This record gives sequence, C-alpha cells and structure tokens, in this order.
Amino acid sequence: MEHKQTLTLEQLIALMDNNGDCTRRFEEELSHFVEEMGDPDALEALMKAEDLNTRYLGFYGLFIYCRRLMQYDQLQMLFDRHTATFSGFISFGHLQTMYYIDSGEDFSAAELKEHLAKAAGVAEQYRRLDLRGQEVNLAGVQHAFADLLITSCERDEENCGELLDEWGRKAERALEEAIKLSHGYAKYYCTKGRLQALRHEYDQAVASVRKAISLEPPKKDANRYSLRIMQYQSHLVRIQTRSETYRLKEQQQRMTGEVERIRGALLGNVEIIAFFSGIISFVVASLNLVEAYAPAQAAGLIVVLLGALLVVFNCFAMLLHMEKRPGAARIIVFVVGLICILGGLLLVR
Repeated sequence: MEHKQTLTLEQLIALMDNNGDCTRRFEEELSHFVEEMGDPDALEALMKAEDLNTRYLGFYGLFIYCRRLMQYDQLQMLFDRHTATFSGFISFGHLQTMYYIDSGEDFSAAELKEHLAKAAGVAEQYRRLDLRGQEVNLAGVQHAFADLLITSCERDEENCGELLDEWGRKAERALEEAIKLSHGYAKYYCTKGRLQALRHEYDQAVASVRKAISLEPPKKDANRYSLRIMQYQSHLVRIQTRSETYRLKEQQQRMTGEVERIRGALLGNVEIIAFFSGIISFVVASLNLVEAYAPAQAAGLIVVLLGALLVVFNCFAMLLHMEKRPGAARIIVFVVGLICILGGLLLVR
C-alpha cells in the first residue's frame, strides 16, 4: 500500500473506535507508523498512558516491531506481561495466534487444542464484525488459524495425522476463504502448498509454492523481499524432499509386499510338494505293512505311520512359518498325530 503521509498518533487512536483495530487499514497504517518511527522505546512509552486504547496501540506497535525483527523472546515477554490487560480487544486474539506460530514452542496436545480452538473462535468473531463499510482483516485471521495448524503439524509429525483429522477441513476452508478475499497475496498460496504437502499432495504443493514466488511483488525494502523469497524457497525444498522420501517409502513398501508375496507362494509350493510326498510314502509303506504283518499288527503300524506323518508334516510347516505363531488348527493336527501314534502302538501290542 502506498502512503502519501503517515497518520499521526491521534489519527491512529481515532481509527480504533468501534473495533477499528480489526481492520486491514489499521494494521497497514500502524505498520507504516512503526516503520517510520523505528523507536521501540517510544512504543513502550505509549503503553504507560492512562487511555487503554493508547496503551493497546503501543502494544500492537511493539508486536509488529518485534515480529519484523524476529525478536521472539521479546514477543514472549510482551504477551506474558500484558495478556490480562489487553485480552478484551478482539484483534488481540489474532496477534496471539501469530505469536503461537512464531514462538517455536512444542505445545502439549491439550495446549495445542486450546490454541487452535481459540484461533478458530477469533476467526468467527471477525466474521461477525460490522465495521460500517470498513474492510475487516478477515483474510489475515483466517490464514493465521490455518498457519497455526500447519506449523504445529510440521513441528510434530508424529501427531500430524490426528491434528489433520480434527482440524484439517476447517483449515482448508479458512485458507480458501483467505485466498478468495485476497487472491493476489503470495503468502497464502505458500501456506496452501504446505497444507497440501502434509496431505502428500506433493505435485499440487510444489505448484502452489511456485505460484507464491511468482506473485510476491518486489518491495522497496529489498531485504524483506529477499527474506520472503528465501522462506518460499525453503518451503519448496522441504516439500520436494518430503516428496522424494515419501515416494521412496512407497517403492520400498511395494517391493517388500512383492517379496512377501513371492516368498508366500514358494512356501506354499514347498508345503504342497511335502504333503503329496508324505501321502505317497504313506500309501507305499501301508501296502508293504499289509503284506508283511498280520492284519491287527499291520493296522496298528499303519495308524502309527499316519500319526508320525501328521506330526512330522505339522513340524515342517511350523519351521517354514517360524515368524508366525502356530494357529489352533496346527495344534489340533499335532495332538491328533500324537494320539494316532499312541493308539497305533496299543494295537500293535
């Protein structure tokens, strides 16, 4: 946004009436005011004023100042000291969401759920605001909610699936709403790409981040422009790395599955061959026993031979499948084999 003249402190405070601090114009004007001032001590001085709006303006300005310089320790001190004082301002919830994103903290599951619920609630409050023709900063609030979820998933990949199941749809709708409201804003497309990457939609993710790079306009401040492009490139490299890792894992799983299928088929063939070999041996031996012994003895020996065949075949099958616990059917066959051996020996006597 081009500024012909920086607003005065009194004009900024006047903009805050009736939730005016929730407008895009207020954020842009205050950002320019902070940039022109360049003095955090002056902003600290505003926070000692008697008027609450003036004090909050100083807080908001310090937030912008510290965030631009990535002074996250100062941000943490700022919120620790003043949350109770300024939590009544709706825009404070939006600043708090952005602070959670920047803090780098590993929140517990309960804390993260609370922060996400709060961010979603702030977004809903912004939707309901009627500022008499002024443009509510709804796109920024929607994006902040989605960014908080995505950043949390990137920090904690172990619980990413659970977080996406619970909040992913809402974050996607929030992002689409933000892009619809500010379709030329590059950062929103980068955030969309990060969400797509978390869902393993890597080709779409790469396209979204590249669109963000193409949309980012050169700024008067070359350092800020370069920093933003570096951030996009960093996300792009991370997404491409995740894509290659994911594809390698898929290939490995397919190869492992194919090896297991071939191994299972080979073991099955070995079992079939062993089974028919045992049957042939049993039949031949039975015929020899009938010719060589009396009927009662031959019957007993055939029963013993059958039991031995069942026990040996069952043990052979268990050796082939040592990685699996024997099922109930195999145990039953083994027991039946032992009973046959014992019963056959009784008949022989």
